[in-house]
Amino acid sequence: MEKINFKLKFPIKRVDVKKDMVSYISLDPQLMKYYDETERCFVLKPKGGKVLKLDIPSIGVTQWLKNYIFRKQRLQEVFDEDYLSFAPFIIRNWRGLSDDVYNKFVEDSNRWDVTTISLLVHVKKLFADTINPVIKYVDEGGTEQTAPLNFQGGIKSLFLISDPFGQLE
Repeated sequence: MEKINFKLKFPIKRVDVKKDMVSYISLDPQLMKYYDETERCFVLKPKGGKVLKLDIPSIGVTQWLKNYIFRKQRLQEVFDEDYLSFAPFIIRNWRGLSDDVYNKFVEDSNRWDVTTISLLVHVKKLFADTINPVIKYVDEGGTEQTAPLNFQGGIKSLFLISDPFGQLE
């Protein structure tokens, strides 16, 4: 893997960043105790309620939802915007996902009880709080340190060509 050099606002002159030094997600231990290795999702069992299986949002489902939103907006069609914030946790797989299947998910959500909605809101908040990219490194004194990993223009800016006009003929 190629090394990336950048300056930190710490008493270090240079850090070579490697993949194993970067941590993007740190899930809440309270949530992790409900992760089921066999099911490969979070299994929540409310008292007297229906078992709730929640997934870590996948790129495929998220992309399908983005396309769905754009299509509905372009056609000026109404859609359930409230459900969209929970859909990435509920929909397990984008394969076979269609408007009809999605609408079935939305219809099912109309029967959720207060406990289910409360759990979904809480899990969604926990996930929002977990996405916090940091870099772990050992300083000159031998102590392991953690620093926030931020990029001007977002993390995608790492992959941009610094002189795009140099790429023109």
